[in-house]
Amino acid sequence: MKTLQKFGGFAALYMALAHLIGIVIFLVILDYLSITNPAQKVALNVEKQTIVFSTNLLMYVFFGLGQIIWFVWLGVVLLRSNSGRAA
Repeated sequence: MKTLQKFGGFAALYMALAHLIGIVIFLVILDYLSITNPAQKVALNVEKQTIVFSTNLLMYVFFGLGQIIWFVWLGVVLLRSNSGRAA
């Protein structure tokens, strides 16, 4: 249980950090809000393809893995807390 609890804690921290880092990348590095023309957005995506790909990988793919770990941990915690109660 302690190992699962540590993984659950790390997963929750990663999910929070992934979103914070992703927001900073989109707002500061890519300056996505200042671009309003669709052609400029496409040009930005082509020009900074590696950054956009890495950010999406960080925010969505690895986030999903972290979410799976966190949900497993949460399920175990909830089952243990309800195991002593009558149905």
